[in-house]
Formats: sequence, C-alpha cells, structure tokens
Amino acid sequence: MKGNRIPPLALAGGLTGLLAAFSLIPWVNANPRLAGSIWAAAAALLVLLVLVRHRAARAGRVLTYTIVPKPVHYVQLTMHTSIYLYWGWYRREVYHYAPLIVAQIVFVYVLDMLVCWSRRDKWILGFGPFPIVLSTNLFLWFKDDWFFLQFLLVSTGVLCKEFITWKRDGRRTHIFNPSAIALAIFSIGLLIAHSTHITWGEEVAVSHGRPPHIYLEIFAVGLVVQALFSVTLVTLSAAAALFILSLAYTGYTGLYYFVDSNIPIAVFLGLHLLVTDPQLRRAETSASFSSAPCTAPWCGLSTRRSIGWARPRSTRSCCACRPSTYWSNPSTGQAPPWNLASVKSPGPRGKSISRIWRSGLRCSPS
Repeated sequence: MKGNRIPPLALAGGLTGLLAAFSLIPWVNANPRLAGSIWAAAAALLVLLVLVRHRAARAGRVLTYTIVPKPVHYVQLTMHTSIYLYWGWYRREVYHYAPLIVAQIVFVYVLDMLVCWSRRDKWILGFGPFPIVLSTNLFLWFKDDWFFLQFLLVSTGVLCKEFITWKRDGRRTHIFNPSAIALAIFSIGLLIAHSTHITWGEEVAVSHGRPPHIYLEIFAVGLVVQALFSVTLVTLSAAAALFILSLAYTGYTGLYYFVDSNIPIAVFLGLHLLVTDPQLRRAETSASFSSAPCTAPWCGLSTRRSIGWARPRSTRSCCACRPSTYWSNPSTGQAPPWNLASVKSPGPRGKSISRIWRSGLRCSPS
C-alpha cells in the first residue's frame, strides 16, 4: 500500500506547531492568559501525540490517513461561513475573533486525528472539523481570560463524535450533532454554576439579531441544507415543539416565554444549523420527530436565560409583525444580497414539508 506523502505523525506535529504560532498574534500575545490557553492546548496535543506514537510503535501498527471530502461537511462549511460573513459585517468583533476560530479548527483537526489513531489505523481527512468549530462558535464564546474552556468545549464535540455512535447502513457514525451535545453540556453547567459572565454568550445571542433580514438569510441557508440532505422534518418538529412549549407557558402564566418573538433569532439559528445534522438525513421519520423536540426546549431555555425573560401578554411582539425592525434595513432599505430562486428545489415530499414550515413563521393572531 502506498504511504502518505506527509507522514501521519509529522502532519499532527506540524499542525500542533501551527496552533502554537497563533500565540504570536500581537493582541493574543498581549494577554498572557489567552496566549497561555493556546500554549496549553498545544502542549496537551503534544503529550497525546507522544502517547499515540508510543502505542502504535509498541503494537507494530502503521498509521495512515486518506483524503475523503464529504458533501455534508463542505456544504455546512459554506453555509456557516455565509452566516459569519453577514453577521460580522454588522458586528465587527466577529472578524476580530476569526483568528481564534481558525486556531480552534487547527486544534480540532489534530485532536480528531490523534483520537482516531489511538483506536484505529486510518484517519479520514476531510472537512469534518469545520462544522464542529463553526457551529459551536455561532452560539458560545468564552472570554479571553477563560479561553482554555473554549478548547475544552470543542474537544467535547470531538469526543462525542468519536464515542457516542451507532451503526447504521453498515457503518458506524455519530449520533446527533456533536456540537449540540457539547453546547448543551457546557450551557447547562454554566447556568447551574451561575458563571455565564465568563462568556460572551449573551452578547453573541443578542447580536445575532443586529443584521437586517437575518431571519431571511438563516431561513435561506437552512433551505439549502434541507434541500440537499432532507432534514426538514427535524427543523419542523423542533420549531413545533418550541411553539407548543411557548403556548403552554403563556396559557399557564399569562406571560410570554421569549421577550421579542415566538422564536428568537438565536433559537431560529439553532433550529436550522444545530439540531439538524445531515449525517442523520436517512433516519426514520419517527426518529426525526422524537429527537428534535427533546433538543429544542433546552435550546430555548438557554437562550431565554441568556437574553431576557418573559413579559406580559399585552405587550406581545412577534418578528413577523414588525417588518421595520426585522425584515428591512431602516437606513438603506436595501434587499438582502441573495436570490432564493437559485436554491436547489427539494423533492415533492420536501416541498410539502417546507410549505408547512414556512407557514409556521407567520404570526398567530393576538
């Protein structure tokens, strides 16, 4: 068998060195705790690299990797990037934060390959780490002084992908979205410990609604994923679960569960790009309807705790009823820079489900 041009462990070592180099960025180096977090992550990878090399040499194993880019990964990469570019145009902190996102991607690549080689001889080189890091950072950033927890957060996603699996269609694959599991674990922990102040979670959630037409952009991006990978049922059932939960809460307390809309923008983003996982696109319909409602309430609870509390029924506000705020740009009145007609059409079944989903975005009577 032909060997890899770059030796596997040399690849891991080179990427680890690249990760350490991010500490030389001036504004990163100016914060000793942030630079220390990057050095600690690189050191942890070096220790794991030595252990994997030692175990492989002792067992006489030959470690390899093969390049297999998967559509489910590079499509998600494209959709996530479009969200970041548009979001960052109206919140420039996103662009400033970009080097740390790249550092996390490098970290996840090395960790993924080392964890794989600790259990198997072949690692699949593709775009898999991108969705884990990009979807995680859409919702939760730890502040610079606590950035080591950001590496632990994405590490949890990698470990969930590797160890929480099932066998389907003759091969073993992960269950649910690894990022969603990691975010749920850390979010619940932060809420229990009353430590959300060490993150930018609230600012991130609120700033999602800053760009004009952001609901439309997320919905258009979600349509691309739903058209290509048939995950419409997951999004639809999760949204229905949140809507029913909100109605039940309002009926019982007389207050609205969310501050500004039935589905706030951060939750709307999660329904389209977090609770859905294209790897599960061939799962049975019953599984789609049973799993998404279990995830949606946690997503809604975390967002509600982060960005505000309910308010009286008489002051109800819905995003679809306030076009001047949510669906147009008051300063320019410009339309969003995309053409929905260019999105690939789903099959007949997907079209029917998407029509139902679109109707759910309309504001119910007061």
